[in-house]
Amino acid sequence: MKRPGYDIIGDIHGNVKPLRALLKQMGYKERGRVFAHPRRRAIFVGDILNRGPEIRGAVQLVRSMVENGSAILLLGNHELYALYNHSFPDETDSFATKARRHLAETLWQYRKNETEWNDTLEWLSHRPLWFAEPGLHIVHACWDLGAMRPLKGRRLKPDDFYSLTSRRFLALRRILEGPNLVAPAAMTPESKPRSFRVKWWLDAQSTWANCGYPAQSDLPPTLLPWLVRRRFSLHSPKFPPTFFGHYGFLKKIDLIKPNLACVDMGCVKGGPLVAYRWNGERELAKERFEWV
Repeated sequence: MKRPGYDIIGDIHGNVKPLRALLKQMGYKERGRVFAHPRRRAIFVGDILNRGPEIRGAVQLVRSMVENGSAILLLGNHELYALYNHSFPDETDSFATKARRHLAETLWQYRKNETEWNDTLEWLSHRPLWFAEPGLHIVHACWDLGAMRPLKGRRLKPDDFYSLTSRRFLALRRILEGPNLVAPAAMTPESKPRSFRVKWWLDAQSTWANCGYPAQSDLPPTLLPWLVRRRFSLHSPKFPPTFFGHYGFLKKIDLIKPNLACVDMGCVKGGPLVAYRWNGERELAKERFEWV
């Protein structure tokens, strides 16, 4: 039996209108308030919560598709924040503080629907952490086999949040938030250490100036030391096509490599909501992107 094609959809962040428009544009039909395609399946890379104007609506739409079998939802870092905050609402550590800050809009939109919110959290806690089939890899932020190794089963465990320094929790943050790098104070124009997101697919020619996402053009164009570079993944041309979201900066809709693509183009910041329509190809094609 031929497997279905997959439509890999970027971070939604409560933006229901462009999501509905994108699904219709790709041939999904709405029947009984559920979108489905006769030959394809949607895979959402995570981050349906927070920031946007219709977070409840986004959750309801995506959940109806997942429960109908027409979609898969992967966990994103914003779902991780919601689940952690629910487990430890009174914590004051930096991760808990960040989680609450991001969740403010979501909690406001669910303020009169506490039962629905608790049910949503229970449902989210069972979503997979990444998607892997022969020839296709999808994760929210960072495909890192070293981090995935302790996360057997691709699902959260009840005790994952009990220690912020446990191997599993650090692995969760790696694949759902991606890695950061700190440029020493001596390298920055402001003479202060600077933390920024890193292109985890670094190669041997990566420099301080181009290793960030977006690039840190005011940092030196010197090569990263090997001891720094070895902490990040190398995305070989031999790897299966790999998709991720999370890096939601406004940018040109394009491939990163022939086997690597980001589908988060900053929808929440006014950019397009993007999907890639994968049909089993080993080498990705720019023409397979769809967006609204």
